Amino acid sequence: MRDALLDERSKEKILNWIASNPQAARDMIERAERIRIAAARLSCDVFCEFVGRDELTHKPVKQAPIHRRFHEIASKHKRAVIWSHIESGKSFSLCVMRTLWLLGNNPDLRLAIVSNTAGQAVKIVKAIKTYIEQSHELHLVFPNLLPGDRWSDAAITVKRNSAARDPSVQAVGVHGNLLGARLDGAFLDDVLDYENTRTEHARDDLFRWYNATIAGR
Repeated sequence: MRDALLDERSKEKILNWIASNPQAARDMIERAERIRIAAARLSCDVFCEFVGRDELTHKPVKQAPIHRRFHEIASKHKRAVIWSHIESGKSFSLCVMRTLWLLGNNPDLRLAIVSNTAGQAVKIVKAIKTYIEQSHELHLVFPNLLPGDRWSDAAITVKRNSAARDPSVQAVGVHGNLLGARLDGAFLDDVLDYENTRTEHARDDLFRWYNATIAGR
């Protein structure tokens, strides 16, 4: 009870100070937001919470420890396999938000989203595209992350310095073809299923396609 009273007293003091010092309070809020925006450029975890929105509620997302671990692994290792349970937020956190963060820091990147089907990959690219088109918070962090000359649900090119013809991000289904000649990175999202892992022949066929089409780029 004593702790609750202390909390209430603290809140009252803060509210009284804000009422007495409105300009100073506004300055503090603006300074805090500038710090958070600067931090979002440096940290993908901060970026996810500042820019990311829940698909149903549209409220800011909150990074759980598992999501912070996702990004820790992705930052430390050039190639990594991340296994997690269904609905753990892998696709959103890594394929959507991390792709946006990477492009914001380096718009010359050429990335691929690879899924079991082209339709699955297109959904992810479409989400990336929508953030670039509509997110006010994204443009506070990366004001120059803007649509370029190629802009479809399956492949997008952001405004960039290089003259590369390859898309900034493209959607690819297993056994599908890539646009362009080069990739700087790829996210393989739920590429395995019963059919392509059931037999040794199917597994070998998938591995050959990956080496020739993804790793070979």
